[in-house]
Amino acid sequence: MSITVTVEIAIKAEKLTEFMELMPNMLPDTRSYKGCESAQVNVEQNTSTVFMVEVWGSRPDYDAYFQWRVESGGLDAVMDFAAAEPIFRFFDQHPEI
Repeated sequence: MSITVTVEIAIKAEKLTEFMELMPNMLPDTRSYKGCESAQVNVEQNTSTVFMVEVWGSRPDYDAYFQWRVESGGLDAVMDFAAAEPIFRFFDQHPEI
């Protein structure tokens, strides 16, 4: 069953534009990773908070992707822009409802 993963990242206000310029370079790899069904980036109005919503085929698919991001340095690149630790949430989908 697919899962929804949300990632909330408070970006340093002075770095938001630079962060958003980085995203088009990173998202194709995310979207083409095994198990990724969708990935969307949202920015909260009047803040520099980025809220990502991703749908993955399974938790193991996401975990493999996350490990790859850690090993490839992608997570470190994102953290250079962060004002705080990201907040990750994992949701089971219930399409029957």
